[in-house]
Amino acid sequence: MVLMLTAAGSADDRVRGLTLGADDYLAKPFSPKELVARVRRLLVRGEETRALRQRQLELTAEVERSRMDLKRLNQELRKELWLREAFLGLSQELSNARRVEDVASTFLFAFVSHLELPGAALLVPQVLLPSPAPTPARALAAVETPAYTPEALRRVTLEENGELARLVSGLARPVRREELERFPELAHELRPLVAAGVALCVPLVTRGRLVGLALALEKIAGQSFDAGELEIAQSLAAAGATALDNTRLYRQAEETYLRALGALLPAIEALDKDAGRRARGAADLAASLGRELGLPESSVEALRADALARAVAPADAPWGTWTSSDGAALEQEILAVAEAYFSYLEGQGPGPAAPEAFTHFFEQSRSGRGFDRQVTQALDDLLRRGDVGTPARE
Repeated sequence: MVLMLTAAGSADDRVRGLTLGADDYLAKPFSPKELVARVRRLLVRGEETRALRQRQLELTAEVERSRMDLKRLNQELRKELWLREAFLGLSQELSNARRVEDVASTFLFAFVSHLELPGAALLVPQVLLPSPAPTPARALAAVETPAYTPEALRRVTLEENGELARLVSGLARPVRREELERFPELAHELRPLVAAGVALCVPLVTRGRLVGLALALEKIAGQSFDAGELEIAQSLAAAGATALDNTRLYRQAEETYLRALGALLPAIEALDKDAGRRARGAADLAASLGRELGLPESSVEALRADALARAVAPADAPWGTWTSSDGAALEQEILAVAEAYFSYLEGQGPGPAAPEAFTHFFEQSRSGRGFDRQVTQALDDLLRRGDVGTPARE
């Protein structure tokens, strides 16, 4: 604080002094009491100024804290929306998945995309064949998804009831590899994971059961997975676990459906032997074509179910399909070729069709309907090998 005490007391001198920065101006002669009063007033003003400055600093800090809190809340909200969108988006895409292969492809696409991974694998409980044991050996093995799973990961298998599977299932959250390396008892099971470059294990758990295990490769740049990415992985795993469990229920329904159709066939044969034999023959042919074309056994059984259903149902009855979403077009073509084959046999009389005659039949029949060459070639190969049987007529 500055108080000017001077003999220059004109108005211009006062203005000049205050302009130069003085806080107060007192001209001579002056009263000591007046000087003391002015000094006290300046000291009080100084204290008030310091208090105001301190309050301003406090308010600025409070505004900054509020701004940071708002930013944090905004980030948490965005993360929550991101997690929800990832979960709901994957759940919707998996809602119509009927096969484990369909679930694996859809899940791994979302998994690799959201976590920016060079590759990943989805391991599910499978029966390992052949097995020398009295009962088939079960293990967690990778689903065939070449687009997302490199060869090293496709070879990884884990014991379904091993220590590692039980640990990650109990944790029910994504687990970094370095966390698992703290347990000496897991060293044997971790070796293939380390060799394949696995950095993260994400269990797919539903109803207290481990239905799958996602393995994520190390990131290209070598960074570790942060908390947000782990939450994303857990959200995706929740959707994938539900979808995998639904495929199990779907398989059970399919098996029940096949048993019901199998039980219905004898009754149909008792009423119409030709119809019963034709149903069995169409189902066997569809299954043979599926195997010839390299379809998985689950799709082969789906073809058998569809062929039986079409053969025993009334012509105008609505029917669904047990085929997988990815292979639906091919499987529908297989069923169409199987039906056309038996229609050909019924028109030509009993006995197997010669390959040349059958090829000519496909070329000339159903104008405007081009049969898939891949399927007809598979049937041609079966005919030439004599693998297609024809139900004999009495």
